[in-house]
Amino acid sequence: MAEALFINGCGISTALGQGVEQNLLNLPQASKFLTSLDVGLSDDTLRVPYYMVAEPGRDAGPDRLRTIIDSVVSDAISEAGLSSEQVVRLGVFVGSTSFDVFGSEEFIRCADKITDDVISSSLTTFGCLASYIKQSLGIKGPEYTFNTACTASANALMYAVDMLRAGEIEHALVVGLEFSNDVTTLGFHALELISQHGMRPFDSHRDGLYLGEGCGAIVISRHKTAENQFSFVSGANIGDTYSITSTEPEGATIAEVIDLAVKQAGINPSDIQAVKAHGTASLSNDEAESAGLRRYFGSAIPPVQVYKPMIGHTLGACGINELILFCHSIERGISAPYCEASQFESDLGIQLLTDLSGRQQGYYLLNYFGFGGNNTALVIANTL
Repeated sequence: MAEALFINGCGISTALGQGVEQNLLNLPQASKFLTSLDVGLSDDTLRVPYYMVAEPGRDAGPDRLRTIIDSVVSDAISEAGLSSEQVVRLGVFVGSTSFDVFGSEEFIRCADKITDDVISSSLTTFGCLASYIKQSLGIKGPEYTFNTACTASANALMYAVDMLRAGEIEHALVVGLEFSNDVTTLGFHALELISQHGMRPFDSHRDGLYLGEGCGAIVISRHKTAENQFSFVSGANIGDTYSITSTEPEGATIAEVIDLAVKQAGINPSDIQAVKAHGTASLSNDEAESAGLRRYFGSAIPPVQVYKPMIGHTLGACGINELILFCHSIERGISAPYCEASQFESDLGIQLLTDLSGRQQGYYLLNYFGFGGNNTALVIANTL
């Protein structure tokens, strides 16, 4: 069995609020936090539904990103109880799809005149936010940045785990972050992936997703430093080349990556208590995920929980954001069905989990699938 690593500290900021407690409190009433975003790089403006982090708002300017990151990272490190010496030696692992594109767009909008100097000053780089986290906290450990679409922060977590198990670092800070920007939003709109009628994963009436902002951070270690009861057991990643925007539809790759993660955990399929699905509510992605679950579990698919209808699809940040919400929901028996069970009409053979009570102890599977055919599955454990 793979060596378990302890999730010692968490921090999160989504449309539901700042911190774990606020997010859990607002999960059951998440729909009231859905707002809209006006996007457009010309005189034409498109209004789309969006789950936005409220404080600080978009009018805070380019520094908004760093303010949110600072609070989330501070919460995770504080809960983990790390000493100043341990913080200095942290490894930093960041996953995102858009990084600081929001800041770049805001910088250009605020400029009196668009010049070559303005454009060059606003250029984004993949490693900029990881470097910012290190510099702001005086961290001297290694830093890595991951850009693998929706699996980015889940893959960042797996890489951190490898370095922890190899003894290269004592503690890892893993951060997933995603902030609204016109480039991403217009891209999803062009692909006709944004829902017009409400986000309904695995439902026969599904028509797409809502995008969401979010930043999540965890401190994971080889030794327990806090009272959190969840641990990371195993994970696997497989890429396929079926399509640049969708996963192989028959579910073969998804079943394979789940099989690898479960085997590395040293457990059986029947040991999985529940599944945190990727659940984007797009036609092809839900079909592929449900097909993969049927291939692997047969008729005994564990109950499935989804989080994107409550916080939006936070893209590269969903690996950490949904991990945090899933762990704490199980720990406290909090359920957050995205609609009344009587309104759910699945044509894919998926049973949505509406009650997490009584499922605290055991193993759980978390799925993440991204553009370009990047597929990741994680296994976590709650041994109380």
